[in-house]
Amino acid sequence: MACSGVANSLPADGLTSERATEMAQPIAQSISSTPVEFMSQKTGQYRDFSGGGLAVPGDRWVWAVVFDGTFHQEGGPPGVRLHDQYSVLVIIDYRTGDFIEASVPSPYTPDY
Repeated sequence: MACSGVANSLPADGLTSERATEMAQPIAQSISSTPVEFMSQKTGQYRDFSGGGLAVPGDRWVWAVVFDGTFHQEGGPPGVRLHDQYSVLVIIDYRTGDFIEASVPSPYTPDY
């Protein structure tokens, strides 16, 4: 993997951590059957959290916000109910707060 000689630094014109949580919370709540609770958040480039997703360019700056809740899983064989999951990762644009994606269960392990 090639590395550039320029270090990626956090842009100065992004949402505050509080505002990012406020904007991500309704998204998490809309897919949880119980009230969600904030767990952690982190900024970075989309590729740091996407697990290979292609929703936006990998170098786009994002907020990754993790919530605890109850998230029902769909799919699997007919008649078989999949186990509920208890975390979601909501990724929003660093500057605008526009929704990018949500992953259940959260593939991101927060640093506490």
